[in-house]
Parts: sequence; structure tokens; C-alpha cells
Amino acid sequence: MSNKIADLLSSPFPQMEKPWKLTLYTALIIAVIFFLFQPFGMSSIASYKYPIIGGYVAVTVLATVILGYIFPALFPTYFRDDKWTFGKNILNVVLLCFIIALGNSIYSIFIFGRAASWQIFITMLIYVVMIAPFPWIFITMWHRNILLTKHLKEANQLDHQLSNSTTSEKKVSTTSEEDTHLTFIGNTRDMLDISVKDLIYIESEGNYIKVTYLHDGNVQQKMIRNTLKQIEQMVQSFNHIIRCHRAFLVNTHQVIKIDGNARGYYLTLRNCSQEVPVSRAYTTLIKQMFSS
Repeated sequence: MSNKIADLLSSPFPQMEKPWKLTLYTALIIAVIFFLFQPFGMSSIASYKYPIIGGYVAVTVLATVILGYIFPALFPTYFRDDKWTFGKNILNVVLLCFIIALGNSIYSIFIFGRAASWQIFITMLIYVVMIAPFPWIFITMWHRNILLTKHLKEANQLDHQLSNSTTSEKKVSTTSEEDTHLTFIGNTRDMLDISVKDLIYIESEGNYIKVTYLHDGNVQQKMIRNTLKQIEQMVQSFNHIIRCHRAFLVNTHQVIKIDGNARGYYLTLRNCSQEVPVSRAYTTLIKQMFSS
């Protein structure tokens, strides 16, 4: 049971491509809830009721802006799209509730002239937990399902085109690469010389790159001290070796299947068990490569 929960929390989850949409939709839903149900004792207010309600909605908008724009700018590594998970999304909801409760507490103290106390914050937190997570969860799950449907459909189309590529085209490309070699030279004495046709993919790992390739029909891997950017420049004359992710270069001649998930595509490669992800920034390039 614990393993299933851990797998769920660590499963990939897409971020909103345009955070302003999440801010707008959340604000609209919260505004409707406030005007219809008037929580926080709003129904007992005789004057300036709706401007005060508008203030609480503004606090919600500010909280979503903080989570959607300010925090990702301050902590870009944590909010990386290719590392975003379901667990992080839940943590974001918890953090959203905390920020809204804190903002509403400060706003209530200012508007109603109350003395600051933990009781106000706890009361606000209870109200927020009862209201705020639902529009956020609804919008993010709705967005996830739209992306999942879109990426699965596009991946199936690309995979169909890949499957229909002719055997003669593959023979031509393989023959033209027989005598072409790639030489990977590290910053130390590490060196690897392989045929272009044997390259499967290259992955960045810190200050090293991991080259996965075929040698005598077996998959081999070698770590070389170099950067993916330098290697990308080295292979730029080979149109079929492209960047599909900030951490991956892939030989598209080795791709045998294209599949999709909520975050984008991932590639299954010949003779290789690991699937290579395609990040959002490179989806257009991948679509152009396999559509042509």
C-alpha cells in the first residue's frame, strides 16, 4: 500500500502552460462561491459587503500569482516542468491554502479592526481548506486530462507515421552511416569512438554525459566528462540526432515507438529498456521530425 502511494506521489504531473489561466479560473470560481454563499460571516455585514468580498477574492488571486509566477521565478529548479509530480502538486495546494489563510487573516484584521491572533488565522485556515482546494484541484485535473488526451492522440499519429516509414528508407540511412563515426572526447583522457548508426541516445548527468550505444549487438554505456551543449554542437551536422529534452539527445533512427502522457511524449528506442522523455520545449521539433 505504501509503495502504491509513493508511486502515485512521484508520478509525473503537468504544470499549467499558462498560469494566468489558473489564476483567472480560480478567481472566477471563488468569486461565485463568495457571492452565493458569503462565508466568513459576510451575510451579516450591512454596508460595503461586495467591495469587502472583492477584497477576499483579490487575496485569492494574489496567492495564485505568488504560486504561479513568483515562486517559480525564485526556485526554478524545484518548479522544473520535467520534474513536476503529483506529490508536488498536492504540496502546492497545501501551500496555497496557507497563503490564502494568512492573506485573509491580515485582510480581516485590517478591514474589521481586529487584534491579531492565532484564532483568526486558524479560523481562516479552516474556511480556506473547506473552499479553496476544490477549484484548484478541479482546474488542474481538468487541464491534465485535456493534455493527456491531446498528447495520446498526437503520439498515436506520430507512431503510425513512424511505423509506415519504408524499409528502403531505413536501409539507405543505415548504409550512409556505416563509415561515419562520432568521437567523444572528455575533459580528461576519456574517449569513445563509435559509428553514428550505433548511437542510441546521450544523457546529461551533472558534469558528465552518458553515451548509450550498440557494440557488437549489445547495448553499452560510457560516462564522459563533457557537457550536453558541447556534444549537441558536435553532432549538429547529423539532422537525425536531435535534442528532445534538456538532459537528452536522441538518435531518431533508433526510435521504434512514440507514446504520450499528460506532460508530453516519450520515445521507445531499439534495444533499449529506458524510455526517453520529450519535454514541452521540444515537442514541436519532434512533431516536425516524425511528420516529415
